[in-house]
Amino acid sequence: MIGFRSCHHNGCANMQAQLELVFAMEDGRMVTKVFTTRPLGLQFRTEMPIVIMRVQEGSQAEELGVELGWKVHSIDEKLLDGMTIDQVYQILRKSSAPLRCNVLVRHLQLQATSVESLSAKLKSVAETEVVPFLEQFGFAVQNARSWGNIIQKSRLRFWIHGHREMGFHTLHTWYAIMGEVIGGDDSSRRHWMVERRLAHVRA
Repeated sequence: MIGFRSCHHNGCANMQAQLELVFAMEDGRMVTKVFTTRPLGLQFRTEMPIVIMRVQEGSQAEELGVELGWKVHSIDEKLLDGMTIDQVYQILRKSSAPLRCNVLVRHLQLQATSVESLSAKLKSVAETEVVPFLEQFGFAVQNARSWGNIIQKSRLRFWIHGHREMGFHTLHTWYAIMGEVIGGDDSSRRHWMVERRLAHVRA
C-alpha cells in the first residue's frame, strides 16, 4: 500500500497551493475534494484503479469526508484512465508537493483525574533533546536557547484549527492545535498538528 506520510521543509512555505481530486463513489457518482495540506492521509494498493483502502485518522482526507472504496478519477483535471500506477504515483507526488506540509502527531489519550496529575504524567522535555530535533529540519541551533548567528530570531506560532467530540464513556472536546516554527531568515520552517483537550493545554 502507498501512503503519503513524509514531510520535508522544502516546498512547505506555499500557503495557497491546492490539489483537486475527483473521486468516483461506489454508486457511480463523482465528488470533488480540494486538499490544501499534506500528507493527504490516503492509502491505496499499488495497482489500478486507485481505490482508497484507508483514511488516516486526523488527516485532511478524513476532514474532507473521503470514504473507503472511493476510486480516484482525476488529479488536478488529469484523467487517470489508461495510466499506469507509476504514472499516477508521479503525478500525485508532483501535484501534492507544493501543498503546505503538516505532521499529525498522535499519542494515546492520557488518563488523569486533574490537571495537576496530568502535568506530572506529561513531564518536561530535556533541553538536550531540543538541538538534535531542530537540526534535522535545517535550523541553526547551538543549544535550547541559542539559534546561531542570525539577526532575526526564529518564530513559534500556535493556533486552533478546529475541534471534535471524542470519548468512550464520556465525550470530551479535542482541539486540533496547529504549530509552526519559522527560521529567523525564513529559509526553513516546520508545521505540525496535535489533538489535545483543554486540560492538556493547561498542564
